[in-house]
Amino acid sequence: MPKVLFVINSKAGKNAPDWEDIISNYFTEKTIEAVFLKMSENFEAGNVRKDIDAFEGKIVVAVGGDGTVNMVAQILHGSDKLLGILPAGSANGMARELNIPIDPQKALSIIEKGAARWCDAILINNKDVCLHLSDIGLNAQLVKYFDEGKFRGQWGYARVILKALWYKQKIFINLQSGSTQIKREAFMV
Repeated sequence: MPKVLFVINSKAGKNAPDWEDIISNYFTEKTIEAVFLKMSENFEAGNVRKDIDAFEGKIVVAVGGDGTVNMVAQILHGSDKLLGILPAGSANGMARELNIPIDPQKALSIIEKGAARWCDAILINNKDVCLHLSDIGLNAQLVKYFDEGKFRGQWGYARVILKALWYKQKIFINLQSGSTQIKREAFMV
C-alpha cells in the first residue's frame, strides 16, 4: 500500500478543522496509507526536513497555505518526491491558481488519483525556491507582519496593510535573467 506524508501546519488558516481526522476518514478503506507530520506552533524547519527526508514514500502533501507549501517545496527541492497541496491556509493563492479545490474532499480526491503536473519554479540567490509568489520589499513586509500577527483571513491582511505602508522604505535591487540585468530602487519587487 503506497504511503502519502501529510505535513500539517496547525497554525494555518482560521478556525482550522482537525485535518488529521478529515484525511484519515477520507482514506479509510482506500489503497493509500496516510502518514502525518503535524507541525506545532514553534516547529523547527530543520526537524521537519529530517522527517520528510526519512519518509520513504513518493508523495508529500503540504496541508496549509502558501507559506506551508513553500516550506515543503524548499525541503523537496532536488529530491524525487512529489509535492501535493491540500489548501488549508488563509488565502490559498497558489492552490487557487492551480485550480486545486478548496473543498478538502475534492482536493483529497486529486491526491488519491495521483494527478500530477509540472510547475515552474524560480531559484533565488541560487538557494531559495519560489513556486508561486516571491516578494522583496513592501509586500514581503506585509506578509511578515501577517505571519507575526494574531489574526488570520482577509481581515488579518487588512489590519497589517497600514503598518506596512507606514514603515515602507525603498530597496536597491539587482535583477538578472539570462543576459538582461536591471538595477534600480523600488518599494517592492
